[in-house]
Amino acid sequence: MAAIEGHSSPSNRKAILDILLTYFSNSGISGTVANIPKSAFSQDDWAAGWMPVAKIATFKRLQALTKNPLEVASVAVQLAPLIFEVSQDGSRIRRRMPYDAKEVAAMSAQESLAKTALEATGFATSTTTAEVSAFFSNLGPVASASNPRPGVFAIEFQNPQDMVRALAVQNHTYEDAQIQVRGVAKAALDTVSHTETSPEPCTALDAHAGVSSYPRNRVVKFALQDASVTNVEIKEKIAMFATVHSVELAKGAVNGYVRFKAGVAKQVLDVVARNGGIQVNGEFVTLSLLSGEEERLFWTVQKEKEKIASATPKTPAPPKPANNAQSRRANARLQRRADSVPYGRAGSTKTGRKTAADRKKATPTKAPKVKVDELESLFSNWNVVAPDAAPDAAGDAVMNTSL
Repeated sequence: MAAIEGHSSPSNRKAILDILLTYFSNSGISGTVANIPKSAFSQDDWAAGWMPVAKIATFKRLQALTKNPLEVASVAVQLAPLIFEVSQDGSRIRRRMPYDAKEVAAMSAQESLAKTALEATGFATSTTTAEVSAFFSNLGPVASASNPRPGVFAIEFQNPQDMVRALAVQNHTYEDAQIQVRGVAKAALDTVSHTETSPEPCTALDAHAGVSSYPRNRVVKFALQDASVTNVEIKEKIAMFATVHSVELAKGAVNGYVRFKAGVAKQVLDVVARNGGIQVNGEFVTLSLLSGEEERLFWTVQKEKEKIASATPKTPAPPKPANNAQSRRANARLQRRADSVPYGRAGSTKTGRKTAADRKKATPTKAPKVKVDELESLFSNWNVVAPDAAPDAAGDAVMNTSL
């Protein structure tokens, strides 16, 4: 098909694709055919499922986006080649297979994730791409690993869902070093920074399918020059411009995300730029809008984190004491008994009553009785000296105390 000059904006082309997907879906194709005059079809085209692009382009919803039938054909074959087929001259279009809106939305989400990769930092300078690939292969089959910039590795998984799980874990250690990971668009891997784009609106197809829609214009990514900066410091600075939901910044990392409670990310960046930027500890913080594939990936990872958190078993809380009438009466009785002995006498229980063991311990020990004849025998052994006896005799007197 001949090239089309003067393409409209990417957002406009995506809107055209959204309408085409609706027109050719299982629920919409009957209405599409009914709105095309039978005279516009040849017998062969009708049998093969071909429809005239010129007639479809006259529908009001498409007319509001483009007046060029060839652009409609170009959008179909360039943005959804697995779904649409266009004739060589660009005059006819048909769908390759039956589909519903939910299937297309899921395919669109997977295709978007396939345009992103995992960026990892924190490896030693001597670490090779083969070692990095082997490390991440524990999380899923790795399609490729590269080293686009010094200290930065890009990992592409065969299954995008493995990449999502790797990003959701956020706790990777290699040879005692903490590895920082984040999701980036493949187009941004070869450059240090890339041009900001405006947030893409949620398409009608996404809303109808209900499987790939996600909040737009709520996330800003940032890059630090000082790895000691904390997420609290970042939040304090950004909160001056809008209400912050959360800040994601791993310890020791220089890249993170600011999530707002409302869709004001683009507007916040404009205000920050007019105010000369943001500084933390005397260093400027680089801010950019998260959009496109990276924005979809961010929210996909958030859902995976929530899934992991819900699957983690929680420690059961201790059982609460019974609060029925019977238990309240029992507690009241115990309290009254405790109040009756406020000084906690030794040997008493919590109820104020002595036990049999306490009474036995408290019984005083009686002295043994002495018999009268034993006393007489004791005193008879004492030698008593007379008062007028001589001192020497008294000194020589011996007191026999033996019994």
